[in-house]
Parts: sequence; structure tokens; C-alpha cells
Amino acid sequence: MHAAIRLAAAADREALQRLINEAFVVERLIKKSGGDRLDAAGRELDELFARGTFLVCEENGELAACVYLEPRGDHYYLGLLSVCPHRQGSGLGRQMALASEEFAKERGGQRIDLRVVSPRRDELVPFYAKLGYTEQGTQDYPPELAAEMELPGHFILMAKEL
Repeated sequence: MHAAIRLAAAADREALQRLINEAFVVERLIKKSGGDRLDAAGRELDELFARGTFLVCEENGELAACVYLEPRGDHYYLGLLSVCPHRQGSGLGRQMALASEEFAKERGGQRIDLRVVSPRRDELVPFYAKLGYTEQGTQDYPPELAAEMELPGHFILMAKEL
């Protein structure tokens, strides 16, 4: 199934926050607070909208998937690739990642970078590797994130040349 992908609009904010938090519910197990991925007040979402762009996939009037892209010089950062739980495993995540690459290329991006939290290595690194991303090393969690994590870990850095 090929779904229509578009830029997120201001009207998508509430649905976008809900989608991301539902898709990242698995990460509640690795955070001490067990809380949502994005804060309820929407401050994090405000900051992301100020720095980058969300691509969204809407199906039957509901957001089914999203991905965040932030320009950083000649490359883009990809984050928060989210697919609603009942659509996970359907290829929609792959479709969103490919749309991200096209979006970045159309704007002169030479590479896409992303980070995976190490407790989710077995699930996420193979997914991104199948799409052509390669491991570039690791990065320590910033102290405020490290303090939130139930399990010790780090970021796994991955990138793909466009």
C-alpha cells in the first residue's frame, strides 16, 4: 500500500504528539519515569517544529506515521520515526524513511544521520541497516538523559550517504 505523505501542519500537533507517544510506548520500559516520549505540555514539540520539519502519513483522517527531519549543514538528522502500533510491521516505517531521504535530497542534503538508543539495538539497527544506514560509532547519553534511563546505555550513531 502506498500512502500519501505530506508536511505536518500546525493543525496536526495534537495528533502528532499522540502518535509519537503511542509509537514509543516500548521505551517506557527503559526510562525510570516510565513516561511518554514527548512532554504533555508540548514544549519539546514546539522546539522540534522551530528547528525542523515533520513528514506525516495520513490514512482515513488519522495520522498513521511520522518522521522528524532537521537540517544540519549539508546533512539532515532523522528522528522520531513513528508508526501507529496497529500499522507497525506493514512497511510504513520503511516508506517514511525513504520519503525522508527524498525530502533531504531535494533540499541539497548529502547525508542523513540518526541515533538509536542501545537498549533497542537488536530491533532498530537491523531495520536501518536494511535501508542502507551504517554504524558510525557511539555517543554517550547527555547527563540529563542518562539520569532518566532505567537501563545503562548510549546512542548508536548511524548514517546514510544520499
